[in-house]
Amino acid sequence: MRVIYRISIGPIDNGTPDNGRCSCSGYFLLGMLLAIWTVPLLAQASSLQLSTANATLQAIHRGLSQHADTRQLQNWQKSVTAIGHDADACMTEKNSNLSQTDKALGILGPAVAGEPENLTVLRQKLQNEQKTLSGELATCKIFAIASADLSQQIRKKRDALLAQMLLRHDHNIWQQAMALLSISATTWVDEQHFWLTWNEHPIFAQKGLQLSAGIGIFLFALLSFLRVPLAKAIHRTLDLSDAQRIFYHYAPLLGGVAAVAASSYITDTFSPLIALIFGTWGTYAAISMLLAWALRSSGIVGRHFSWEQQTLRSALRTLRFIALFSLFGLVWIGISPQDPLSAADRAFFVSAYHLVLLGAVLWLVWRTGVQKPFRA
Repeated sequence: MRVIYRISIGPIDNGTPDNGRCSCSGYFLLGMLLAIWTVPLLAQASSLQLSTANATLQAIHRGLSQHADTRQLQNWQKSVTAIGHDADACMTEKNSNLSQTDKALGILGPAVAGEPENLTVLRQKLQNEQKTLSGELATCKIFAIASADLSQQIRKKRDALLAQMLLRHDHNIWQQAMALLSISATTWVDEQHFWLTWNEHPIFAQKGLQLSAGIGIFLFALLSFLRVPLAKAIHRTLDLSDAQRIFYHYAPLLGGVAAVAASSYITDTFSPLIALIFGTWGTYAAISMLLAWALRSSGIVGRHFSWEQQTLRSALRTLRFIALFSLFGLVWIGISPQDPLSAADRAFFVSAYHLVLLGAVLWLVWRTGVQKPFRA
């Protein structure tokens, strides 16, 4: 069976003779051609799965010329990144082996008349190994360059697609709600399975998660009980500064969330829902501590704005809500590419999220503006 590969090299810049540069797609295909030539020789010798990597890169390269959504592009990016990592490891391995082979040949030295036959056989074996390693190293470099080039193309296509989505006049929120109601029951079953199942078992019935929750609750209660004696022992006084009181106020929440997240990860119960909950709350506790520190009576805001205590407290509550809601959205976006719901299916939730967030920001601006916080 004969397979024909069609290769097209990109145009040379400025119409000048070959200056060693070609278009990205031509560079990629040239690398793939060289890789195809060397795959039969290196299939058993390299830790990089050349035939599989070559097929994957070729399939992704063909897919980029067709329509692809952000989820598909992200999956391609993960595959290309993994191949690039394997190619880098392959280069490191082959460089090390080639260096050892070169040293061995240097020790043997050139062939001389009358040398023992076993030395001649060993030298020939090392020379053959040197040629093989050089070929393997070149192939690993080709795959590293090809994966880097393809990764750049994926990023460009994803950026262009996201820009197009941002500039597109979408359906109104009522139409988005109607589209949400028309989603098939199978998709909702997959959605429920995605959030409430982990390792093919309900997440809240898993002993690992129950143990993690117990550890987190225990640590939260312990820190809540000990924070005053702990502060007294560390600072040798109960007359703490505002910044110190703020830290000890949020320390139990930070410690409890960190303990649950770490133990869930160790026990392999860190499901998407657990990541969403504790990723949001853990970061929220840290940001709330910084906001409380900035909006205290002697904080940085008080030094620049003539806000009253009531305005500071109101702004702090609103800012904490904005921080919690924003963090929830960011963590959800980070998890959502694996979500069974497509981007179109989630349009209603995204619109509602933006409306609530915008309303909170406008409320903050109105509240602070009514109090005229800026000094004359």
